[in-house]
Amino acid sequence: MQETTFQTPDFPNVLPLLPLRGVILMPRTFLPVPIFDAAQAAMVAACVEGDNKYIGLVQPISTLFDGQVLAPLFSTGCLGKIIEFGKTEESTLIVMLKGICRFDVLEELPPENGCRQARVSYDAYPGDVVEKADFTIDRDRLLRSLKSYLVNNNLSADWETLEKASNDQLLNVLSIACPFDVREKQALLESRNPQEQSRVMTALMEMAVLDRQASSETCH
Repeated sequence: MQETTFQTPDFPNVLPLLPLRGVILMPRTFLPVPIFDAAQAAMVAACVEGDNKYIGLVQPISTLFDGQVLAPLFSTGCLGKIIEFGKTEESTLIVMLKGICRFDVLEELPPENGCRQARVSYDAYPGDVVEKADFTIDRDRLLRSLKSYLVNNNLSADWETLEKASNDQLLNVLSIACPFDVREKQALLESRNPQEQSRVMTALMEMAVLDRQASSETCH
C-alpha cells in the first residue's frame, strides 16, 4: 500500500517549550498533560487565545536547576497542537495535545515571560506528516513481549483495543504509555522509522523482563 502525502503546513520555527521529564508525545497521538507551573499555564493560555496553537514537548536530560542554569534538554522533541485547555473536577489544569511532527532544537533562545523557547527544524522528519498506511513489523513478538512486561510490572491493558489498533497506533501509544525511563522513551521518540521503533520497544521490554527475573532469582 502507498502512503498518502498531505501538504505540509507552515509549522512555527520558534516554539514555546514545555519541558517534561519522562513524558513524550508522538505524531498522530493525543496526550493530556497536567500543568502545575504558573508560567507554563500562562504560556498555554496565550497560545489558546492567539493564532499559534502549537507548543513543543521536550524532555529535560536532568532535573538540575539552580535559578541560574536551566536544565539541559534533549535535542529532539515533538510539536503538539493544543486541542483543549481547561480544569478537571479536581481543579487541575489540563492541556490536551495532538502530536503533529517531531523536531530538532537548533538553538534555545532566551526565555520569554518565564517560559523556555527554541528555534527548531522539522526537516529530519518528513514522514511524520504523512498519513501512515500499515507497515510490517514483528507484531506477534512485540505483543508477546508486552504481555510479559505488563505482568512483571503489575500492569494491565485493554487487549481488545490493542489487537484492533494499527501498527502505527500500537507503537506510538505504547511509546507514550509504557513506564520506560527517560532515555528509553527518548530512544523511541528518536527512532528513524517504525521498524526501528518496534525493535527498540521489543528489546526494552524483553530486557526489563529478564532483569526482573534475574533480580528475583538473586533474592531467592
